Parts: sequence; C-alpha cells; structure tokens
Amino acid sequence: MDQSTSERYLESKEELQKRMDETRHSMADTVGQIRQEFSQAVNWQTYVQRYPGACLLAGGALGWAIGRRLGALQHDVNSAFTFHEALPVQPVEPSTISRMAEMVASSVFAQALPVLAAKMRQFLAASSSSVRE
Repeated sequence: MDQSTSERYLESKEELQKRMDETRHSMADTVGQIRQEFSQAVNWQTYVQRYPGACLLAGGALGWAIGRRLGALQHDVNSAFTFHEALPVQPVEPSTISRMAEMVASSVFAQALPVLAAKMRQFLAASSSSVRE
C-alpha cells in the first residue's frame, strides 16, 4: 500500500468515527426527549392542568357512581334479612317520590355540571395568568 491510500483509509476511518459519534449523540438526545414526553404523558397532573373541566366532570361522575353503589349495597345489607324468624324480606320497590327526586337531582346535576366546569376553567385561567405576571 502506498502512502496516499493509507492516508485516504485513515481519513475515511476518522470520518466514519465522527459520523458514528454524531449519530450516538443524536440518538441520546432523541431518547431523552422521548423519556421526557413519556413521563409527561403518564403524569395525571398533566391531564388535570390541560383538561380541568373534563377531570372535574370525571371525578364528580366517579364519586357519584361510587356513592350510589355503596348506598345500594348498604341498603341491601340492611333490608335483605330480618332476624325475626330468619326469613328474607321481600325487596321493596322505591317509592314514586324517591324516583322523582332522583330524576330531578340527576337533571339538575346534568345541567349544572357544564356551568361549573366553565366557571372552573375561567378561574384556573385567571389564576394561572396572575401567577405568570
């Protein structure tokens, strides 16, 4: 091998090494960005900050559903059996008044929730803008 061929070989080797280093750094930066975005995506606080109304709605609906389920379970436990003669009590249908009250409460809740979500959104927007100033 003459001297010019060996010099070209060394130059190409150095260029290859340089490109490999650049690629490693680029990959490391990309992985760091992906990690950061992933950690933000799985953080529940990010969703609350981005979608406060939807989170408020979901939390209220979940609490309402859990409360109704626990109330129904408590009612079933209290009225399922009587210790007098140890015979099961026939389940009693809810009265018309309680069904109507439940329907009214559900309707009011359905109408009030979007208004509350809008007010909460305005409040959070105003408080976040005052914090930035």
